[in-house]
This record gives sequence, C-alpha cells and structure tokens, in this order.
Amino acid sequence: MRVLEYGGHDYKDTNRYNANFKAKAKCGFTLVFKLHCENCGLTDFVKISNMGWQGGRYDEAHGKIVP
Repeated sequence: MRVLEYGGHDYKDTNRYNANFKAKAKCGFTLVFKLHCENCGLTDFVKISNMGWQGGRYDEAHGKIVP
C-alpha cells in the first residue's frame, strides 16, 4: 500500500468527547489518506478522526450491520 495523498478534512478548536474522558484532546480533527495497492490496483480513502464514534461495539452503537 502506498499513501498517494493526505490532508486535513475537518478541524475543531475543541473536542466534544473531552467531557467523557480523563485524557483531554487538544482539538478535534479528521485526517484523510488516499491509499493505492500496486498488486491488486485497489485505490481507496481512509479517515482517522478523534471526533466520531469513540468505542464500544459498532452493532450496539448503531444497530446491526446487515451484509
């Protein structure tokens, strides 16, 4: 996998989850990476954020995943 591009997608001066945790985040952010696999040709985007879903099981937080 190669990272072809990256960038900041979203930025907030505060983080809404700070009230729920002992360790405080300096800000809220989302980073975006465009990835590409030379072997299979797959190109996709990946987001890493500290502003979205913060834990627990996905199916419990948002309902059952339906294939």
